[in-house]
Amino acid sequence: MGSERGSGVTVLVGLLAVLTIVATLPATAHPPQYPDHGVPPDTFYTLWSGDSDAPQESASARSGSPRPLRVVANRTDIPLDRPPKAVETWNDGDHQEFPPTNRTISIYPPEAPRESGRFIKEASVSIFSLGPSTEARLSPSSDPRYAAPSGTVRGVADYRVEVPSDQESDLRRVNWTLGDHRINRTTVLVDGEAVNATNGTHTPVLAYRLEGMAGETHTITLRLRATAELRKEIAVCRERSESDGCLDWDRHVTTLRENVTVHENHTVVKYDPQMSASVARYPDGDVGLVVYQNQPWLGYRLPNGDVRGVWRFYSARDPQWDTLIHSTATRGKQIHSPLHPLRIFAYPISTGPTPTPRGKVSILDIYGPERRAPSLPDVVNLDVIDGTYTASFGIASRAEAADVSRVSALGLVRGVNTARSTEGLARVDIDRTRLTLDVVTETNDSITVRAHLRTEGSGVPINTTAKGGYIVVGGERVNTTGTGTIRETVPKSPSRTITARYVPGEWWLEGHGYTADSAAVSIGGPQLQVASTLYTLGVAVGLSLVAVFLLDRVTPAQLWPPWRRL
Repeated sequence: MGSERGSGVTVLVGLLAVLTIVATLPATAHPPQYPDHGVPPDTFYTLWSGDSDAPQESASARSGSPRPLRVVANRTDIPLDRPPKAVETWNDGDHQEFPPTNRTISIYPPEAPRESGRFIKEASVSIFSLGPSTEARLSPSSDPRYAAPSGTVRGVADYRVEVPSDQESDLRRVNWTLGDHRINRTTVLVDGEAVNATNGTHTPVLAYRLEGMAGETHTITLRLRATAELRKEIAVCRERSESDGCLDWDRHVTTLRENVTVHENHTVVKYDPQMSASVARYPDGDVGLVVYQNQPWLGYRLPNGDVRGVWRFYSARDPQWDTLIHSTATRGKQIHSPLHPLRIFAYPISTGPTPTPRGKVSILDIYGPERRAPSLPDVVNLDVIDGTYTASFGIASRAEAADVSRVSALGLVRGVNTARSTEGLARVDIDRTRLTLDVVTETNDSITVRAHLRTEGSGVPINTTAKGGYIVVGGERVNTTGTGTIRETVPKSPSRTITARYVPGEWWLEGHGYTADSAAVSIGGPQLQVASTLYTLGVAVGLSLVAVFLLDRVTPAQLWPPWRRL
């Protein structure tokens, strides 16, 4: 019997332990499953990187035939070509889902800062969203949050009030009455200076503005001031009756006011890139364009295409808002949050910089600092560059003939774009070149050749030592002199042909551009040279005879045979 009773106690203790664990477990978090807040369905399903990538048959069945993007998003994450405006649309609507509250309950995300006073308890304030902004994953040790020079801070704020219990005795009574209580003021500060404020709302929406230079770090603060007013009445018996009752009370009333302040800080970097650019026109009418900005940026548009640097985007919910704490004077309960704010992230994509369309636009060069590639969170299923990458601060491109009157560059932060008329840009001339190659001397083992590089038409010699670029002869890089010539000795080749090619310098660095060119010369002694010359003349004569024959057949000129009139 004793052992059975002990066994029963053990089971009971075990059940109580399980119940205690279940009561303290956080509520299961999950992202929204269906479009809301005015976000179009096809856009909605691309916004939730970092969530479980598994088919959801029940969701598909509930919504009927699943949309293609929904099917893809249920299995992987989707890289975005630009910062989506839908994130701000979603956050604007989702912000209003903050649960209703009253003076006995305080609602806040688990990591929210909290302050308590004598009467006001668990006053909290949290920045729900700050935008437009993008968190750029630049490297394993650098992930600044770039914020637009002006934008909006959305927050949630709450508190509860504890009214002391009344005390009563035969000779003394203390009574408490709650008077006014409210969110007195919610303020947004930049670097400690108040820039905007509002009163009386649990879901403040406040505009901010960042001063100073692009790239400077700022602290954006959301500060709550909660106020409560209580009336305390103390009654002391001044005259007692014979039965020890009180005949007359001496009453004293005191009004107590309490203010509690709490704040949350977010660090941001002002995003306001400045553009410098140069434009060139190739001899065939193509347009050369190089654009540089002093902060990471996305790319630029052309009349017949566009160029994207190394950056792409994804958006994901902020997991700090997966649950909310509902706290009263006697208990705190963690529940699933109806709020799921989204944040935008930029990362270096594995495909690297890309032109579009490739047949009309080509990237000539990317330049910027070399960085170690960051890693993405394990829950984000996207391809990031491995090892190191070149941050695309500058992009040089060539596009098919087009009239470029304006350069529009796209930023990493939505809405922060830059545009300039090409009238004010540096313009670079690009000249067509002509490279010739001659044999100077020949031995059994080597050939000495002379190359001459000049501009076509004007014939001005090109000095590659001074103007950049080089000539490749026999696999070796050489530079021309002031006369535009070189002499180079190379081993004989089994192909019995010596080739040379001119690789021009980068026009956007040199201030003047040239087109590439190549030349070849055959080797092998006088007999081969004579045979080559005769072959060339034979081809020319043969083509001429064919032309005469065709004219004789299609016209009444009677030209064939050519010796008819001799």
